[in-house]
Order: sequence, then structure tokens, then C-alpha cells
Amino acid sequence: MASENYKKLKKDAYEIAKKAGSELPPWPDESYANCSAFTGAVVIATIDPEFPGNLVRDQREYMSDPFSGWRKVGDSSDYRQEDLLPGDLFLTPKGTRLAHTWMWIGEHDGVENVVAQAAYGSEGNSGARLPSLQIDPLQNSDDGTDGMGRSYEIWRYVGNAASV
Repeated sequence: MASENYKKLKKDAYEIAKKAGSELPPWPDESYANCSAFTGAVVIATIDPEFPGNLVRDQREYMSDPFSGWRKVGDSSDYRQEDLLPGDLFLTPKGTRLAHTWMWIGEHDGVENVVAQAAYGSEGNSGARLPSLQIDPLQNSDDGTDGMGRSYEIWRYVGNAASV
């Protein structure tokens, strides 16, 4: 059910990551409904070919390296939507049960506070979501947590180590 554009993006991201020498490219199989594989494929294909292609823990570890080009710019407990930029990533903190990640889009087709995300699940599982655009899942939260009680760190790509 994944779109042909997404299938192509994922295949391209896999090739880009392998060419860049990534030890953690996106999964080449058809695991399309997976949050970290989705954000990984988009990031690899657009701004950072060395970004891990899957698993929130590996992505967070990579981003935590000061030479990765990524900087933590906030937390979901105190973020302001107007300070976010398209491409900012929200990742659950280390040790969070049921880790999750999604990407800030901002305005899209006249709709504000849009995010892009996916979720893992097997075929026919109502919890599985293919990559989709949605309204910020934290915008009505009093404490910066989502419907499952998860908080998030907010990360932004600022450039590779040579330009930082």
C-alpha cells in the first residue's frame, strides 16, 4: 500500500547510504510502516547520507555525536511550534519504552503544524500507519507528551562537521 514515490525514495536512500559507507542503511525490505525507517529514508535521501536508516536508538546515538551535523534544539516539554523548521526530528529520549520518531513539516497546503510520521505494524494491524501527514500530535498536550505519554527531544540538522 505504500506509494510508488515512497518506494522509490526508500530504494534511493538505501543506495545513497551504502555509497556513503553507512553501516546502518534503511532496511531494503518492504518494512514501510516503521517510524525510524521512514525518517531515516527521508533524511538520507535529502540531507545526510550517513544518517542511520532505522532504529530510533541508533539515530539518537548518531545525532548525539557533535561531529554528525545534528544539534538538539529543544524538548517537547517546552517547544514552540513557531521556532521549529521543516525537517526537525522529534525522537523519544533514551530508555523510552516504545521509541518513536517523526519529522516536523510546518505548513502544508494551507494547514499549519503538520508532521510526517509512520508506525511499525504487521499487515492488517490497525496500529500500523504508512507514512502520512498529520497535525502535530503534541499541540494539545499540557505537558509535552503524546497520547502514549511519551516525551520527545527535538533535533535539527545544521550541516556536516566540516561546516560546523
